[in-house]
Amino acid sequence: MIDFRYHLVSIVAVFLALATGLVIGATSLQDQVAGTLQGQVTQLRGEKQGCATSSTSRPRPAGGRTSSSPT
Repeated sequence: MIDFRYHLVSIVAVFLALATGLVIGATSLQDQVAGTLQGQVTQLRGEKQGCATSSTSRPRPAGGRTSSSPT
């Protein structure tokens, strides 16, 4: 039968590996992920600004309706 000590050692090893992975992942990937996210935010803000500019430059249809089909 498995001794309790071996069971305890394996549980401690699993949690130690989990904690080590979290620390390494949080510190080494932080700069890479932050840079990627900042680039995506900048790109999306530019696209949003472009959409807002193009939507304000188009003339609105008479009566404020956007659909050509009658309801």
